[in-house]
Amino acid sequence: MPLAQSASRTHLIRTRIARACEGAGLIVLLLAFWAGALTLPGSAPAPKTALANRQRLDHELQRAQMSLGVPSLLLAPIRVQEQVVRAADRSPTENDQVAASDYALLYAATRHVEQTASVTLRDQANGEAELMMTALTAARAQRFPYVFAYQARLEQAQAQLTSAHTIRDYASVEALLAGQLDALRTMGPAYVVYQRLCAQLQTMRLAGIPSALGEAAAAQDEAAFRDGATPQRYRALIPVMQAQMQQVTTDLTQVLLTNPSAALGQVQASIDALRTIGDTSDAATFERERDAAAHALTAPGAAAARLNAAQLFTRQVIEMALPLLRLHAQQDIQALGALLTTAQRQRLLDPFTGATYPAAYEYADVTVGYPHIVTELRAAKTAGDVQAADDDATVMSESLSALLADLKDKTPPAQPHATDQRLLQQMGFTQGKVIVVSLVEQVIRFYQDGKLVNWSYVTTGRPELPSPPGVHVAISKASPVLFVSPEPRTSPLWFEPTPVSYAILYDAPGNDFIHDGWWRSEFGPGTQLPHYDPIAFNGGSHGCINLPLKIMKWVYDWTPVGAPVVVY
Repeated sequence: MPLAQSASRTHLIRTRIARACEGAGLIVLLLAFWAGALTLPGSAPAPKTALANRQRLDHELQRAQMSLGVPSLLLAPIRVQEQVVRAADRSPTENDQVAASDYALLYAATRHVEQTASVTLRDQANGEAELMMTALTAARAQRFPYVFAYQARLEQAQAQLTSAHTIRDYASVEALLAGQLDALRTMGPAYVVYQRLCAQLQTMRLAGIPSALGEAAAAQDEAAFRDGATPQRYRALIPVMQAQMQQVTTDLTQVLLTNPSAALGQVQASIDALRTIGDTSDAATFERERDAAAHALTAPGAAAARLNAAQLFTRQVIEMALPLLRLHAQQDIQALGALLTTAQRQRLLDPFTGATYPAAYEYADVTVGYPHIVTELRAAKTAGDVQAADDDATVMSESLSALLADLKDKTPPAQPHATDQRLLQQMGFTQGKVIVVSLVEQVIRFYQDGKLVNWSYVTTGRPELPSPPGVHVAISKASPVLFVSPEPRTSPLWFEPTPVSYAILYDAPGNDFIHDGWWRSEFGPGTQLPHYDPIAFNGGSHGCINLPLKIMKWVYDWTPVGAPVVVY
């Protein structure tokens, strides 16, 4: 083979190796080896060493993967280039020397991967953890209720990353985070389809003609979201749920064909209920469609005509989602209002002044309580908006019921409360870290996997600026923070710019934090109400949750971004 052609082929092979190794950070190392091979006297490999160098390379690759735990993905560029070297078309005279040199370079690259794998995998894992926190925040903003399994796994992975030492440790954490991040991203499209199925079932339920088969199928689907399924499971679930939606409409059509009088009678009850809330326009439209379906389904004629009528009315029922959902939300909000009336009869004694205050003043506040949800429903334009208002009413009802139960609970504040645990069970917060704040006790408790791990007395929002009840999350953390009053200096609610050491934002709309109240001498029952404090405000906070500085340091370190914060 001519010398120029031989040099060209050698250059081509080494260029391919260099390009493949660029992504793994090996190019500098390889260039250094080639430079040495070309310049040092006597540096050319001894004859007949290619086989020995290849065997040494193969042994090191196997050791890296099997003994050290280096992921195959990091070794893949080297394995690919080993095949390139084996398949190279060289003359017999140059083959052994050049191949031996190339195998030696790949061996050195393998050793470099072994030495840097821990750092590479640690950096990848940290990057994936940050991406996962961003994805969790986005999922919560879209009201995905089934993200807490992923929050718990993120916390688990972060703990494992902190204690990792070996390549295998880092590889395990990186694989866990990569899989969970993929699953969390895949959950979004699947959950959109699940919401459509649930809306369809909810509409039929409210119309008085529920689908038993559809409800059972949706319950099975929900298990996948609640448990935090794999990406493969979510991808497979999408066509299944689409088929379930089609089956639900088929079931309704069949019900209308086999027992039209009973089905249409149930629909009439829903129409009457719409009229009771003043929705006469939708009620009249729905009644006309119902009467037309009744005539077509009961009149003598061809089976095809009845089938067409049943299919048409099925579509009309599903299109009635908005007024029927609004009816249901109205009923739930009315129930919340009745519960609030009962709660407001209960009184809190101010131990400092002897005055009494409504026990649930937070729930009556126009900005964070029941009136806010009434306004939210009035402003709702879409079925999604109405469902969001209904969901908020449900959560507030559960929280208010817990407050009423807590008023009677004599369990010491430092012990797990049955009220807390029942509420967490209802909300699905039995895994991972959860913060629970009792407004009537003025206590904060910290649970991990359902077990109490710490507690403290707190001071929450005063009656003029109450802490928002309900379900929140730890949105962000900062240390230190300077709080500046949004009120004018002439307002009785104005305060001097105040630095705090540790702050966790838990309610973005109200800009409310969990933070240290180093200026307070008292925390606990009654401190949210007017009282004299020689070094602090003579009352509760401005919506934040204040803790003693010493315990707040622990809270700041213990609380991950994304942890649920339940205030009741």
